[in-house]
Amino acid sequence: MNNTEAFRNLAMMLLRSKQRLSMLAADHEITGVQATLLIILEPSKPLKMSFLAEMFECDASNITGLTDRLEDVGLISRDQDPNDRRIRLLSLTKKGLKLRTDIL
Repeated sequence: MNNTEAFRNLAMMLLRSKQRLSMLAADHEITGVQATLLIILEPSKPLKMSFLAEMFECDASNITGLTDRLEDVGLISRDQDPNDRRIRLLSLTKKGLKLRTDIL
């Protein structure tokens, strides 16, 4: 298999995974991007919202909108960084961890 074929196969796999993730997310009344965020968050490892903005290559305000719904339905918590009150940290709740496990 040459590099072009390998890259095409990888792209097809990613597309199928994205479609499957969107279907699973819809079953739980969240979006595929919100499900992706739950997957990125690891248990007991809070992440800075700014880090997620870099990962998603978007403005921090987009991450705020993305996380609002997840927080509203109890899947994540958004807390102040104890070392810098300007920074917000996202963590999975028990409910969020269960959904993450179900999705994975």
